[in-house]
Amino acid sequence: RYEDHQDYYYKEDDSPTEPNINVVLRNLPDRVQEHDIQKTLESMGASVDEVSLIRDRDTGESRKFAFVRFTSVGHAIQFVEKHSPNFYMKNNRVRIDYCNKEGTREDKTEWKCSEVIK
Repeated sequence: RYEDHQDYYYKEDDSPTEPNINVVLRNLPDRVQEHDIQKTLESMGASVDEVSLIRDRDTGESRKFAFVRFTSVGHAIQFVEKHSPNFYMKNNRVRIDYCNKEGTREDKTEWKCSEVIK
């Protein structure tokens, strides 16, 4: 139910997203938690500042995507270049892309993705 998140927009062309400190992970395993994601990424050499798993507002269940804030743009670029377009986590092929984020770090309602794929 993506209508609950009107702050996300869909990318209408195939142009690459500009590298930045924020990355979106799609197609995450069903029962994964933020700490699982962070631990997996760090085991792959990532330097992660914060992980935000997106959950259904009504059920609290994972919507199978998360936003990751790296400790620097350089760390985000290194990770994406090394693992793009995807990596495996608990037998799921997880897609990676950069996100656009407007607003302040504390205002998580302003996360915007370049593309949302079901």
